[in-house]
Formats: sequence, C-alpha cells, structure tokens
Amino acid sequence: MKTYDQRGFLQSQVGVLILCQSWPLLLSMATLVAASSWLAPVRAESPGATASSGLSSAPPAAPTTLPTDQDWSVIQADKASLESPTDPSASTGENPSSLAEEPEPQLQYQQTPLQLPPIRLFNLETANQLPAGAIQFSGGIRAFPASSDENLAGGAGLQVFSFGVDGGVTNRLQLGASFWAFSDAPGKRIAGEAPDLTFGAFAPTLKYQILKKDKLSLGVNTSIEALYISSQLGLFTTSQEKDPSYTAAGSVLFPLTYSVTPKFQVHFTPGVAFFPGDLNGTDFYGTFFNLGAGFSWQPVQRFNLFADINGPLGPGDNTVRSSDGSLTKAVVWSAGFRYLVNPALGFDVYATNAFGTTPATRLLTFIPDANQVAVGAALNFTPDIGQNYQTSFRSGPRVKLTERDRQLLLDGFTLTTPATQLPRMLGVRAGIGTGTGFRLSTGLTNDGQLELSGEQLDRGVDIRAGGGENYSGDFNMSAGAKLRFLDQVQGDPFSLALKGSYGQGVVTGEGRVRTWGIFELPVGYNISRATLFFNPKVGILADTTPAGIGLGLNYQLWQGLQFIGEFTPMVTGERSVWSVGLRYLAPKLNLGVDLYGSNAAGQNTALGGLVAQEDPKVGINIHWLFGGSETP
Repeated sequence: MKTYDQRGFLQSQVGVLILCQSWPLLLSMATLVAASSWLAPVRAESPGATASSGLSSAPPAAPTTLPTDQDWSVIQADKASLESPTDPSASTGENPSSLAEEPEPQLQYQQTPLQLPPIRLFNLETANQLPAGAIQFSGGIRAFPASSDENLAGGAGLQVFSFGVDGGVTNRLQLGASFWAFSDAPGKRIAGEAPDLTFGAFAPTLKYQILKKDKLSLGVNTSIEALYISSQLGLFTTSQEKDPSYTAAGSVLFPLTYSVTPKFQVHFTPGVAFFPGDLNGTDFYGTFFNLGAGFSWQPVQRFNLFADINGPLGPGDNTVRSSDGSLTKAVVWSAGFRYLVNPALGFDVYATNAFGTTPATRLLTFIPDANQVAVGAALNFTPDIGQNYQTSFRSGPRVKLTERDRQLLLDGFTLTTPATQLPRMLGVRAGIGTGTGFRLSTGLTNDGQLELSGEQLDRGVDIRAGGGENYSGDFNMSAGAKLRFLDQVQGDPFSLALKGSYGQGVVTGEGRVRTWGIFELPVGYNISRATLFFNPKVGILADTTPAGIGLGLNYQLWQGLQFIGEFTPMVTGERSVWSVGLRYLAPKLNLGVDLYGSNAAGQNTALGGLVAQEDPKVGINIHWLFGGSETP
C-alpha cells in the first residue's frame, strides 16, 4: 500500500489513471459479474426438462402406417386378451386409470466449470477446456510484503490487481481476456535507488484443444498483450522522472494434460513468451522459451489443490536483479487451494512469486529478484445462462425465505450480517449522519454477494491508540465480496460468512491517496424474534492492524419494526465503537429506513465501523431491496 502525491498523478495520461487506481478495476469486475448474473435466465423447473436445453425429454412420436391383415389379427387377439379374466383389472375389479402412474423423471443438472478439471492453475495453462456456452469470471489480488525501507512503499503490502473472463465457443475453442495492474515502489531497492513503478497488461487469448482422449489432452493457447510501463531511476528507463511507455508482448503455449485418475491430473506446458529486447534505451525481458509443469487434485467435492512451476530457458530473461538492475533468469512458482462455496462460486488462496496474470507476464517474477512471495486470493464465478447448473451442494430443495429472513439480509449499522442476497437481487443503501455515503450490493449466487461503497467519513479519533495517522475524515471508495459457508435458514446450526473489503481514501486537504483492507467473519444465530451477531473484524491500514470483536442484537418488536444494538470493543486498544437505533422494513415492499445514534465515523464502508468519533451523532439510512430469484 502506498501514499503518493495526487497532483502529479492527475497530470499523467488517462492510461496511467486506469492502471494506478485500483477501485475502478474492482468496480468493473463487480459490474461485469453482476451483469452476467442478472442476465441469466430463470431456471426451468419442469420435471421433464433436460439438462442442456430445458425442453421436454419425451421420445419422438413413431411414424404413422396403415395396419395389414396380419396386423388386424394381432389387434383382435390383443383385444380378447384384455377382456379375459387374466387382465389384472378384471380380476381385482380395479379401474385401470386408478393404477399408479410412473413417476416423471427428475430434473437433471450439469456440472459447472468449477466442478470440472481446471482450465488453468494459478500460473499454468492446462489442456482442459470450458464446455460450449460456459463463461467463467475471475478477479483477485496478490499482496507482496512491503519493504521496511522508509523510502519505499510502506503499509501492509504491494498489491497486484487482476480480472479475467473466459468463454467456451465450442467444446474445443475457448476465447478469453485478462487484465492486471500494479502501481507502487518495488519491494527492494534496485541498484541503490527506490523507483516508483506502474506496470499493467491487457491480453486477449485464444485456446484450442488439438487432441482429446480418455486420459490425454493437448491444446494450444495464444495471447497478444498490450503493456503499459511507467518507471524512473534506471528501471526500464534512463530518465530520473517517471517515463510512461506502451509496448506489446505475446505468448504461444502448448499445454498437455494427463489424467492419472478422474480427480488427479498432471500438466506439462512448454511454450515461448515474446517481449521487446529493449525499452527506453535499457534492457527489457526479450524472447524466451519456457517449460512449465504442475498438478491439480480434487480430494473431496469442494476442495482442489493446485501447484505449478515455470522455468525460463532463454535466450531472454524474466527477473530483475536488485544489485544492479540487470536481467537474469529464475523459476516462477505457485501453490495453493480452491474451495467451492457452491457449485458456481469458489475462491482461491495461494502463494506465488509471479508478477503478472496474463499468459506472458505470469512467467515474470515480481520486481526485483525472485524471492519475494505474495499471498494471493481470487474469486471465481460461473453464471448459469441456460446450462441448468446445480445450485447447491445441499440435498433437497431450498427453504424459501420468510419476511423475517429478508429483514436479516440487510447489514446492521456497523456490523455485517452473515446472510447474502438472493441471486439477481440488488440492494441500495444511502445515509447521512455518522458519515455520508452509499452502498450498492448484488447477489451472485445463493451464497455470494458483491458490494460497492462510497462514503465521506466523519473526522474521528486516531485509528491507533496513542496517535498515528487518522484514517477518518477522508472520502473513501471500496469494493467487497461476502461468501456464506453456513446458513441457519437451510438447516445449519448457525450462519457463518467471510467478507473482505478493499478501499482507497483521499486524505482531506492533502491530495494524497491511501489504501486499506478489512476482513470480517460475521456469525448469526436466530432465536424466534431475536438474532444475535458475533462479528470479529481486522483492518490492514498503513503500518497498523486494528482489530475488534463486534457484538450485536436485532430484535423484531413487531412486523417490520426492529431494534438494533451493536458494540465493538477494539482488542488492539483503540476506542470502542457502538450504535443503537430502530429500523423499519416494509413487508413485501422491501423498502426500509433507519434512525440511529452512533459514535462510528461511518456506516456504509467497512472502515467506518472500525473508527470512533469523539462525540456521537444521530443519523438516518434508507434501504431498498428489489429483484432476486429463489432458485431450487
């Protein structure tokens, strides 16, 4: 995370603006993924529907022909046998129409792409393909450790943001596009200097499966990539000031996949990456051949393990030395897991030393050297646009939400509910009082939700006990995702979710931008009219990590009217945050209003619930939920 002069930033070109600011990237991810969810057709619920088309599965009618004389004799014999006492209905006196009919076939579901063998590992393409008509979105972040050097970027880490989409045109042809951006100082000095670096890439890709056997598959993957690089002080430029450059790169890969078992695959991916040999009068990566290998293993239904390694063979290079800024070769690796929240939604957690996420740049190590390791996380989503995917790993139909359950889809004042909005449901929240801002949210699946927030925080006390930078008083934009793992409505003992938020704020009066991240683990337990909340949360802000344990109560006084009380003691020593008030959510309309008092610095961003003010304020919020589909 970094702090920099925004005036110089605003003077740069539009391309720099897009790459430097990370929240528009997350906004585009939220917009694109949410749009795909909203455009998904309503699931056909006819028991006789097929998995692929939703049409009736009844066999076609036989062609009509005139009976022959021999046929007439057979018909007469059949008629006599039906009228004889051997007919079951004749001997029992039952009406044939009263006999039990055969049950209609049950609806058949297709597996989602996330349930199938992976189309790629973290940094390695495989020979597996998306089925025709399938789409897969992915958005994530890699956080490399920050340097302790005060002249380099401080804070909690150096972030690489990424987004990608792939689509199956046919069962053998797949098209895609990916994008990533980094804007910070490197994690180490390079030749004694501390340059400021902006690096980003956009890459359309084409993948074709050449060979498909029972256990062996072979494909070819190509990319043409547009690179934006702006640096200084000898890193890819001779200029002392930031020198923006546009250039091109590309790759051709030949992934080979062998299925040892249906759940365990090994992958071997030779290829070549194309980069310019020089940039702004300095050495650049050049062209190099590469050998990659890895494995994917699904030990249980929801859990996958991935690991991969890439070794450049030359003649070009893939690593910058910190000692003198020269280029060399180093191994690129990654290892981690994927967990499916439900068949259409999963998240990755992994470690890697790779820099980019496009086919060519994922073969580069983070700058400089190859020994800086990032913790990465990514969200993967596959919308159902007519494939009739399975919606849950649960057995039996889903329990439909009651009016009380719909009340609990809304977050509290400063605490997060573990409930997630229904697929294609849009939520709007706006408020004034303790902070002035808004929040938009949408349900991707029954267990996944995306959010976008903007808020002018009130000036509060310092985020750290005893002093330090005050993160309140700024205008903040943030994006977040919430994943639910347990759902009391569907029979689990309680509800449990995980929410992550990333935001940027402009420091009031100083023109500086600074970033933050907050993780929450909301837990809810419903007892008749009362719902209890337990909400641990931790923030990653500059060089501090404030943490608190939120405790809350939502009690329904009568239909639609709720009392809400919340208290978050800060275990890291900051001032505790509290809120208390009333909420009314009109039944059927899903339109609500809050009236509350709180000492929080804000209500609409996750940061506001971690920062207390000197004096409490009274505020009002408006809520509106509309749309949504309760899938079976």
